[in-house]
Amino acid sequence: MSFWQGLKAMFGLSRDIGVSEDISGYLIFPLKLKNKKLTLNKKLIVPKNFALVIVSEGKILDVFPEGEHMLGVVSLPEASKKFKLYKPDKDGNPINSFPCDAFYVNLNLQEKQPFTINKKLRFKTSVDGRYWIKPKGELNFKIINVKLFFASILQLSPKIKLSKLDGIMQDFFEEPIIQTFKKENYLYSSFTENVDVLEEAIIPKLNKILIKQGVEVTRIDFLEHDVSKNIQRREERKKQQQEELNIKQQKEQYLQDLNQSQTNMFGVNNDLNSSNSENNSKLCLDEKIFSANWVGLESLNKGKINLNQFETSLDCQFIQNQINQQKNFNGLSDDCSTNNCNLLENQNISNIKAKWKGIDELNNFIKKNKK
Repeated sequence: MSFWQGLKAMFGLSRDIGVSEDISGYLIFPLKLKNKKLTLNKKLIVPKNFALVIVSEGKILDVFPEGEHMLGVVSLPEASKKFKLYKPDKDGNPINSFPCDAFYVNLNLQEKQPFTINKKLRFKTSVDGRYWIKPKGELNFKIINVKLFFASILQLSPKIKLSKLDGIMQDFFEEPIIQTFKKENYLYSSFTENVDVLEEAIIPKLNKILIKQGVEVTRIDFLEHDVSKNIQRREERKKQQQEELNIKQQKEQYLQDLNQSQTNMFGVNNDLNSSNSENNSKLCLDEKIFSANWVGLESLNKGKINLNQFETSLDCQFIQNQINQQKNFNGLSDDCSTNNCNLLENQNISNIKAKWKGIDELNNFIKKNKK
């Protein structure tokens, strides 16, 4: 709107009817009419990608596309019939206005329209048995026929208010979605691991219903849902079984990592001449330390001992026991000094930590999977 047009509108001299504010964020926006009447012989301005709907007594009269339109008998055929605009009034004067409501309708793609299915969708499959589900999500849509769309809106709410528009659109989409799901049976997995397939499959079926209401859905996302208790219990059991399997695999992987790093596990030199019996003894020691440390981690997870106690007492104890049992372990004599033993213990603890990728990481894994 130009400066001159703004001044004319301010003093009521403008011959244009329109809206000066940005309404691109609204799906439906009411046009303010003086005394709730539309004046003839004025220019009507409809913004780009919008349409204007003229409504009287809950029924659509005329629809204007984007652009500028001179209001008169020719441009308002349905209103002219209803109010006999082509005849003079009782005083013999031409009719220059008529009572109505007017609404701008946004024809741009509408994104992330929330929806909630409040009714239970009931299914029976060979995999899930009988169950119900109430999905929630978002969808993108566009209006392809203004008259059909607005007629559907008026059926839901003859008096349209911006404050109630979200609820109106919720009702607008809920019933078509329910009708779409009633036609077939769906596995519960369709709403979980196969939800992408479900979303693609449901769109054309949903549009067969919505196209009759002047709307086309371009995307639908099922984001969450409520489901019957029998499915809830089954999913909880599956989750618990998976957690147990993950812990088992972690244990097996940890032991495998230990066995693959025998040469450097306890600081043994590469050129040390080790016999098969010594290798077997080392393997046995690895398994003992693994088992003991895993039990220690379980105790640590339950709060029985703290991390420092576990590192310094549990590991050192088993290394020290092995030193006492093997007279020449790592070249140490029977009378190895306390300092030498402590040195070996500290070295072994560092190596164990390095191979584990940290005691705390494994402990965090256990805590996470115990929940």
